[in-house]
Amino acid sequence: MAWDLSNYETVEDRIDAFYKDNEDGRILTEIHTLTADKVIFKALVYVGEILVATGFAYEKDGSSPVNKTSHIENAETSAIGRALANYNYAKKGARPSREEMEKVVRMQNTDQEKKEQTVMVGKCSVCSAPLNTSVAIYSKN
Repeated sequence: MAWDLSNYETVEDRIDAFYKDNEDGRILTEIHTLTADKVIFKALVYVGEILVATGFAYEKDGSSPVNKTSHIENAETSAIGRALANYNYAKKGARPSREEMEKVVRMQNTDQEKKEQTVMVGKCSVCSAPLNTSVAIYSKN
């Protein structure tokens, strides 16, 4: 499925709108969970001293080309975007940020490549005969 990414706001646009509307606003982030290969960030949105929204985001190291070098940064940005969406800084019907939707597109492309590679190379699970491309694609359904 293809999405029109222009229908989704960037996190940067949400941040700009938030600070334009809330001179006393603050966005804080913290690492919720960090392991060797994954991170979960929590973002907290304040207006004055009042916590008005939170957001969480998860990224796995190496899960996409970008996440081979920047999974921590991506998780932090996504958490901020989620928190701002929770505080109604998102287009109606477009709750995810553009960055989150780009991630979905990347993951779909990665999944599709993996399926094609897996299907094109292998052996029959019944008789161990090599599978060629046409048989694999036909038998994928």
